[in-house]
Parts: sequence; C-alpha cells; structure tokens
Amino acid sequence: MADDAPGAGRELADPSHRGRTTVADRVIEKIARQAARSSSPVTSGRVLGSGLPVVSVTTAGERARVDARIAAPWGAPPSSTAARAARHIRESLEALTPLTVDVVEVAVAELVLATTPERRVR
Repeated sequence: MADDAPGAGRELADPSHRGRTTVADRVIEKIARQAARSSSPVTSGRVLGSGLPVVSVTTAGERARVDARIAAPWGAPPSSTAARAARHIRESLEALTPLTVDVVEVAVAELVLATTPERRVR
C-alpha cells in the first residue's frame, strides 16, 4: 500500500535543488506585530487606539532586523516588558519563517494605566 503512494521509492533531491520557501515582508511584519501584541497585556490606552504596536522589519536574504514600538502597563518595568516582547518576536519569527533574526529593537512608546472594566447593571 505504501508503495502505491505518489513519490514512493524515489529518493529526495539534494536540498539545494528542492526549491526555496519565500515569505513576503508584509507577512513577516504581521507575524512580528501579532507577537508584540500578544507579549504585552495592553495595546493602547486610548478609545480609538494609538496604533501600537508598530513594527517594521528589514530583511536581507535569510536574515531579519525588527524595530518595534509597544505600549506597556503602568507599574511594570518598561525594560522587562520590552525584553519580553523582543524575545517573543524573535521566537515567533524563527518558528514560523525560514529567517534568522539578528536584531530585535523594542521601544516602549506609551505607558497605559491598567483599568478594570466598568460594571454593567443588568
């Protein structure tokens, strides 16, 4: 039965002749933005949002550099929030794309007060 499968009995071609996976820069930025968003408990303190996180990715071949601006909760150390976001961005990009991430620069651009949702009367 296994011998009937397409490609059964054939050896794989040399890796240099198998092709290449290409991921568009726009997709890489979306992955990095989602990773930055999920690494911090806040994304913005404004009703309409500040547009954070903002991410830009520069790629050169199989290497990438990421610059991100995020919002952090008031009271949390900005340096540890930025380090956590940088680590999560790097891990996400390297897990989901064929890129090696050389540098991830994260700046905390906004501190947001943690608010509890208002109670609604039923």
